[in-house]
Amino acid sequence: MSEPRSNLVTRVITALIILPVVLVLIWVPTLKIGFAVLVAFIVLTTQREFLTLLRSKKIPTHSSTAHLGAIAIVVAAWFDPVYLNAAMIGAVALTGYACVATSAPSAAGVCGAFAILVYTAWCPAHVLLIHQRDPDGAGLVMLLVVCVVVTDTAAYFTGKAVGRHPLAPVISPKKTWEGSLGGLIGAIAGALVVWGLDREFGWAVYPDWTPVRYAGTGAALSVVAQVSDLVKSAVKRDAGVKDSGNLLPGHGGALDRFDGFLFAAPVLYYMAVF
Repeated sequence: MSEPRSNLVTRVITALIILPVVLVLIWVPTLKIGFAVLVAFIVLTTQREFLTLLRSKKIPTHSSTAHLGAIAIVVAAWFDPVYLNAAMIGAVALTGYACVATSAPSAAGVCGAFAILVYTAWCPAHVLLIHQRDPDGAGLVMLLVVCVVVTDTAAYFTGKAVGRHPLAPVISPKKTWEGSLGGLIGAIAGALVVWGLDREFGWAVYPDWTPVRYAGTGAALSVVAQVSDLVKSAVKRDAGVKDSGNLLPGHGGALDRFDGFLFAAPVLYYMAVF
């Protein structure tokens, strides 16, 4: 029991150190470039970890092309969603050429190269698009953080307390349907708390949505965050590793910590836009 308890303490300490920095970068308007740098760092780090997982399975990778494409995608996201998608198309074209131009192209290598761009670059780049929205960008990013973090936390503790039925036994044996439901309910509650606080204190920094839309957004973000986590778990399971890296003590790598945000970010952006 001492090892899990020690690991939990380490996780909490790491979170308490990182969280204030992230909150400052989210909320202080003059530090928008700092937030963009943080997103770029997370994108490149998760991408590097994903490439390492692919290499462990002897899958051909094109790291230079992947990094170049990721940088172009993040820079484009700083300006406009049209530029983001144009950069994504260009990155896919360049990566496709790099794959077929090799002496021994493989289906796994091609699929892996495209997955890297979508999963670790295009998806998280939407966090920048969200943050750039005026006047509710910072509030939307905060809503994203609340829903994903509460999903992860509530799913963990609910699963530990009452989890009985495995959610995906082959991919992640410790995850349960009960934990997943706890994460879903937690995210809905978290989104409604954000709505309630915004109305109570008149912050006017969050979207002017109905409580039903806040609850629906929390539910949607929770579901896609959990799916994103399972995708990462499947890749790690196939690679035979416990953590994608060791960047964050107690949390593992960047991919371990930020996986839920990868699918959730574009979902929130397009829910906000449409």
